[in-house]
Amino acid sequence: MAPWYRPSLEDCPKSTAITAHEEQVLDHWDPTMITAPRTFVPILFVLLALPVLFVLLALNVSAAADTLVRCPDLAGAKRVGNCPSKADLKHYFKRTCLETGDDQFRGASLLYCDTLADFVKAKDIAMWEAETDAGVFANYMTCGLGAGEIPASKSKTIQVECSSRSCSVHCGYENDLYLTLRPMQNCRFDGNKSKLGLVETECGPGKADCVARCN
Repeated sequence: MAPWYRPSLEDCPKSTAITAHEEQVLDHWDPTMITAPRTFVPILFVLLALPVLFVLLALNVSAAADTLVRCPDLAGAKRVGNCPSKADLKHYFKRTCLETGDDQFRGASLLYCDTLADFVKAKDIAMWEAETDAGVFANYMTCGLGAGEIPASKSKTIQVECSSRSCSVHCGYENDLYLTLRPMQNCRFDGNKSKLGLVETECGPGKADCVARCN
């Protein structure tokens, strides 16, 4: 007996009425024309593509979350604090280096107590700031340079310093000047992963851009 056969009137319950049109349809019925649903093909494609889509989405989100931290041009930096007077420096030197009883002024400053000149070189400073898209860079800079020397100083290095909790970005300039942005998270240079400790690279005119990536 063939696996497929054409139903006939005898196969239908006697209570079922078959019209002439239905009998004609049955005469031309071909079971080989019945095919399985093909909806599983696009569903399978979607299931296979989902992991790839998730990976691409994660990469895009990570890239979008990165903040490009560029060392600012000192030409746009501003002094936001006053330089100490000579009288102030002498007073600080006396209290820090000569009056041993005033412990709150002692400590790291004793490194500069050999002479008044050494102390003035270390403590004749004022706060400078430079605003960027990533935040405000700031640091103390010497008051011993001429009026135009600090704004004219060019970038030389960029450092990323990370602890277990946060990172700082230090920008080095000519004349031994620095600006710092902190705190940031997971800072690194292109092609490198974030590392604990201090990582430095040279940058500036004629070299790589002074840029770090943070998120």
